[in-house]
Amino acid sequence: MEQQWHPDMQRRILAGPTARAWQHAGSVLLVVSLASFGILTVGIGLSLVGIVPKDLPYLYVTLVVFLTSVLLVGRGSFSPMMWVVERREKQERAEGYTTALSAVYEDDIAVDVVDWRTRRVIRMAYEPLVESKYFADKQAQIRDRIRLVRTESRTPRDGLRRGPEGPS
Repeated sequence: MEQQWHPDMQRRILAGPTARAWQHAGSVLLVVSLASFGILTVGIGLSLVGIVPKDLPYLYVTLVVFLTSVLLVGRGSFSPMMWVVERREKQERAEGYTTALSAVYEDDIAVDVVDWRTRRVIRMAYEPLVESKYFADKQAQIRDRIRLVRTESRTPRDGLRRGPEGPS
């Protein structure tokens, strides 16, 4: 008998940050680099027109933050964050699951797709998504499943109290 997906399905995952957590960290670094670039641009622009900020050292700190975040995010084949994400994703797939949300839309995904926050299965291996010619319908199905697994993870069962450490 074929197993049906249920929001209570959990999966044991590797210790440490997931591939999705690393992707999230890369996104935050990208935002930090863009924000620091904006601060640098304004600061340098002001100094060019003769308005020198009283606290000039903030420009040096901002420059260091900008350069560090740009080096970590990188571009193309030189992207340390991409290397970390790809390495972790390969480890996860070798264990039979992935937390990379982009994988949830693969046609015949050979591994379970797991929510990186709750460690619950969003989509089982080889499970077909809703039949629709519209991609938005598939996105809605996945959004609903993510909402369900996150709600289910907060719901106590059989009088057990579930906290960050699990049932007690």
